[in-house]
Amino acid sequence: MIISSSLRLLLVFFCMIITGCATHVNLPGTFSQDAGEHNAIPSRAAAHAAWARVLATHVDARGFVDFAALAIAPQDLHLMVRYVAAVKPEGIA
Repeated sequence: MIISSSLRLLLVFFCMIITGCATHVNLPGTFSQDAGEHNAIPSRAAAHAAWARVLATHVDARGFVDFAALAIAPQDLHLMVRYVAAVKPEGIA
């Protein structure tokens, strides 16, 4: 049986999609416990304060994000992501 090049390309693409969907991604902080990163769920106030610092420090007046600076110091962003991942929408007043 001869498989056409377009069908072969489609099969390769399908396999890549399936493999990508099966990838497990850790939440920030859960992968580096040995590095001393705190893994507790932050309080709402702490998460909102961290998010405010991210916006004030890494987003300019035009809405542009300084991703390079954020990559150097992502702790506040990681704190907010841990909060969002852990808190169910029903629990937010």
